[in-house]
Formats: sequence, structure tokens, C-alpha cells
Amino acid sequence: MSTSEFDRQWEEENLDFLSFIRQESRLSELPEVSDLSDFSGLTDPTDPICPQNGIPGLPQDFSEEDIAFAHEMETMFSAENEEMPPYYVQTLLEVDSPRFQPAEEGIEYKTKAHVFRRLRLHRRIFKRTRHSGFVLSMPRFSRPVLALMTACLLFMAFTMVATSSSFASGLAILLAGPHSGVVQMNGYPEQHLKRTHMFDSDFAVQAKQVDLSTAMQQLQFTLYQPSYVPKSYVLSDISMYSSSILDWSNGPIMEMDYSYTYPGSRHETTQISICEFKPNGQVYQVVQVGAAQYVQLGRDNSVRAVYVDGQWVHINKFSHNWVYGSRSEIIYEHDGVVFWIAGTDEVGVNQNTLLNIAASLQPLNARAVHMGAHINVTVADDSTNWPFANDVVYENGPNGSSLEVVGADLSSASSHSVTSSIQIQP
Repeated sequence: MSTSEFDRQWEEENLDFLSFIRQESRLSELPEVSDLSDFSGLTDPTDPICPQNGIPGLPQDFSEEDIAFAHEMETMFSAENEEMPPYYVQTLLEVDSPRFQPAEEGIEYKTKAHVFRRLRLHRRIFKRTRHSGFVLSMPRFSRPVLALMTACLLFMAFTMVATSSSFASGLAILLAGPHSGVVQMNGYPEQHLKRTHMFDSDFAVQAKQVDLSTAMQQLQFTLYQPSYVPKSYVLSDISMYSSSILDWSNGPIMEMDYSYTYPGSRHETTQISICEFKPNGQVYQVVQVGAAQYVQLGRDNSVRAVYVDGQWVHINKFSHNWVYGSRSEIIYEHDGVVFWIAGTDEVGVNQNTLLNIAASLQPLNARAVHMGAHINVTVADDSTNWPFANDVVYENGPNGSSLEVVGADLSSASSHSVTSSIQIQP
């Protein structure tokens, strides 16, 4: 079969299929007839839809194989019982009609806008933001309350900026325990202190003596003593300072002084002082930046302490300087008791010596307590001659925070307090 003959046969088959479709559309418009007996003689054998071959509408040139295939397809698919979609035939016949073209993209939005416009309804351009349940559950404040809250926040911000800028400059904290340590500052905090009272050096106070057992009954903690002190150092004095003098202590403060007994030594300058107290809140010594460092003590070096090199020295009425090498000190805390262990370097009291003393601290034994009736304790009425004179202490206790100069020398005020509230969070 040539190409021209194949094309001609293909066109004839297409014409037959189109004629079949047209006839189907005409038949679908005819009324339904249940009895065809009246039309039995009206059939034309030459009509292609005549059921002479068993299946209506078969072309006359179908071979036996084509007819067998048509019978097989009829058993699987019945065209008479198929429900066609609406306008199915019209769609096939009029494929180029605009009515049967696919809808353009976004037609639903255009239709919605057209409907809203025709019905004169308001529609939102943007989607409504849904707030979370937490936001909806928050109480609504009135404008006066919001204005008051805003004013309070602004006042707090300006207060922090005004009072903490100079104080916080160069500030660093080293902790010796939960309640003790040092606060490092760039210089003496003179601008944060004010004078509260003067000590009258012409008024001699008669110190009273009590026995050790009586003094220990007033303590809020167990008294400790060192089992090691350097050679030629002996216990020379035990003093007790009232908490009314040093209000950052919870109860009296105990101090043990060990003096150097070598012939020709000056006992008043060569001594080791051990100060023990239970803090009333958090108590920190204020030192020069760079003068303190962390150290370890104990057999396994598991206990952390703070070592301080030097102390504040009163130069004149308005000036204080930090002098390195004038004093060595270990700040150590154990079971809520703070220990300040200090000594001078004149006869070899250095950092290692103080660490050995701190590591040897142990509760006062029962024999010493029993013999306490023969050991006198000096009850001090002021802290002027305290070994930690001129030290600045920062207290953060139940009554707020304060800076205080304890045991000031005779040419300066014996006590100071902070001019503004200062909060330090380690």
C-alpha cells in the first residue's frame, strides 16, 4: 500500500467516525422508544449503523478479525451504557470555541473581586494576623498605667547610667566562696564614700577582758585554730569585735594574733593575724585591680582561695594609694565561716606561708576549750587598731549594699557608707 492510498483510507475512516458521532448526537435528541417493532421494516441494510453485523455502526470494510476484535471490546466496554460528561460531544466538535478553553490562572481571585464589587462588600487587602494565646491572655492596661510604667523604666535606666558608670569601670570579682572574695577597682573608691562619724583619739577606751569559754558562747560558728605557724611565731593575743562595730558580720568577729618572738624584732609590725567571722550576707574586700589572684590550698589543691598582695595606705586626708608588698593576705571560706589570714613580708611571711596556715586550720580542740578559763580574750570597743585598718569592705546584705572603710586610722574617719545603692552579682 502506497502512502497516498494509506492517507486516503485514513481520511475515509475519520469521515466515518465523524459521521458516527454526528448520528449519535442526533439520536440522543430523539425521544426514547421502548418498542422498536413498528420500525422493523424501516431499516436500511446499507446504513452503516444497521445491526446486520451484530454491532451497530461497524464499517462495511471491517474484516473478520476486526469484527472479532470489536465483539471482544464490547464484552469489556459498553458504549451504550456510558454516561458522557455534559457537552462532551460539543467539546470534541468545537475544540476551538472560547467557551471550552481552560480557565486562565487566577480566575478565582478575579471572580471573588468581581462578586465583592458587585455586592458592594468590603474585603481585606492583607490577611489578619492571629495572635497567640499568650498574647491574648495578657491583661490590657490603661494609658495612665502604661505611662507610669514607662516613666519608672526610664527612671531606673537613667539611675543606673548615672550611678554605675564610674563605679563599674574596671570592676572585677574574685570569689573565695559563696559569701566572700574581693572586688577589684581602678583606684580607691573615694567618690562613693561619705563620712559618718569621727573617732576621738584623745578618748582612751578601757578594753575589758573575758575568758575564752565565755567568748565562744557568743559566737555563731565554731572557732578554728591553725596547727601550723612559722617558726618563732607564738600566739600573743585573742580579740573579739562586736557586730555593732562591724555590722557586716553575723555575730562577733574573732581575731588571733601571732607575733614574732626573735630577739630584736618589732612585735607591733611583724605578726600574723587570723580573722574569723560569719558574714551577714556577702562580704568582699575592695582591692586594686591586679592585686588579687586565685590560689589553691589543701592536700589535693581542691579548695580555692584568693591571695591579695598589698593594701590601701592613707597618704593624706584626701588621698589613698595601693602599696604592693606591704601585706600578704589569704581570703578563704569554709562551712560558711570566712577567714582573713594576713601577715607582713618582713620576716618571710609570704603566699606559701599563708597557704600552709590556711590548710592547717581545724576546730579548737576540747582541751583548749577546757583550759579557756585561763585564756583571756580582749573585747574591743572599736576597730581603730584592727590589723585590717583602712580596708574597704563591700557588703551586700539583707539591708542592702554598702561600702565601708573599717578600722580607719586616727587621721581619717573610722567608718564610711555608700552614697548610692550598688548591686554586684558574682
